[in-house]
Amino acid sequence: MKVTLIGGGKVAKSLMAEMLAIEVLHEVYVRNEKDRKLLALNHPHVRFPHQLDFTDSESNFFILAVSDSAIEEIAEQIDLPIDAILAHTSGTIPLDSLNKKRSAVFYPLQTFAEGQLTQLQNVPLLIEATDPDTFKATEALARRLSNNVIAADSAFRAQIHLAAVFASNFSNRMLYAAEQILSEMGQELNLIEPLVLQSIQNVFRKGANESLTGPAQREDQVTIEKQKHLLEQSPELQELYQTLTKYILSSKTAK
Repeated sequence: MKVTLIGGGKVAKSLMAEMLAIEVLHEVYVRNEKDRKLLALNHPHVRFPHQLDFTDSESNFFILAVSDSAIEEIAEQIDLPIDAILAHTSGTIPLDSLNKKRSAVFYPLQTFAEGQLTQLQNVPLLIEATDPDTFKATEALARRLSNNVIAADSAFRAQIHLAAVFASNFSNRMLYAAEQILSEMGQELNLIEPLVLQSIQNVFRKGANESLTGPAQREDQVTIEKQKHLLEQSPELQELYQTLTKYILSSKTAK
C-alpha cells in the first residue's frame, strides 16, 4: 500500500508521522507553498505535489485530512488513479459525500493539539467503506496504526462524535468556567488538577454515575443555593450551574 495524505493541519501532521513510521507514506499535498517546501526539506523521500491531479500517482489510498467544510470541495476537484480509494477523517461527514466509486472513512476518535503529534496505537479508528474490498483495504491500513479498529457507518459515527463532543469539548468548557472562578481569587487552574485527574480516573474505573460526588449528587439544597448566590455576578455561569444541577438531579431520578 502507498498512501497520499492531503492536508496540513493537526490531524494530517499526526497521520503523516504515523504513516512515515510504518513506511506507507508516498506523498503529501498541502496547499500552502511555504509549508510544502519546508516539509519537503525535512522529508526528502516523500513526494510533495502542488496540484490535485493524481492520475499518474503510484498511491492507491488517498486520505483527506482536512476541515469538514473542505471535504466535498476537494473530493470534487481531486483526480485519482484508477481503482484508488479516497477516504476522509471526519466524524460527522457521511461516506457518500466523497462521491467516488471506492470511498472510505478513516476517523480517529481523538482530539489533536497544535504543535503536538498524537500516536494512534490506542486511539479508536472508526472505519467505513463503499464495498467489501475497499473496507478490507481500509481495515488493513487502520490495523497497522491502531489496536482498536471499529466498523462504523455514518449514523453510528455521528452518535459517537456527539458523545465525544460532550466528553471532550464540553468538559473543556467546564474547566474554563472553573478557571474563570479561580482567576477571580488569584488562583491558577492547576490548583484543581489533582481533583480533575482523580475524577476522570474514577469515571473510567467505576462508571460515571457511581463516581459522581458533590452537592447535587447529595441533593444538598443549602449548598446549591449558596453556590448559585456566589454566581449572581456571572449570569451565564449561574445559568450553566442551574442547568447542570437540574440534569444531575433528573439523572439520579431516572437511575
